[in-house]
Amino acid sequence: MKTLLALTLATLALSAAPAAQAQDGSRMMDQMAKADTDRDGNVSKTEFLTYRAQQFDRLDRDDNDVLTDDDLPRMARIAEMIKQRTAGMDADGNGMITRAEFTNGPTTAFDMADANNDGVVATAELQAARAKFEAMAKNRR
Repeated sequence: MKTLLALTLATLALSAAPAAQAQDGSRMMDQMAKADTDRDGNVSKTEFLTYRAQQFDRLDRDDNDVLTDDDLPRMARIAEMIKQRTAGMDADGNGMITRAEFTNGPTTAFDMADANNDGVVATAELQAARAKFEAMAKNRR
């Protein structure tokens, strides 16, 4: 369950309360680094989207290419967190998230970390974003 939650938080930064978003943001930056498949220290938008697509496969427990409540973990707290973070991805509002909606949904965490908007989150940008989220979490306590 911890892995599922961490992977979900890594790819989704959508509708959390500010304090929770700050804590989740730091973890998301830690997880975003895992999208660096070529290990060059940078996460390209392509790497990030590929990583996100892989996470869809993990979340779609019944392999029907749609995320519904049936795919959510049985632990209510984790299920609710996943629902909150995927709510903005349901483009047609039908209560289900298709593979296309998930993969092509907002890339808020990536965009926030990509300070110079060049389509790559460099190591320095990732570290700066992590520090920003950690400071926000500390100030909220």
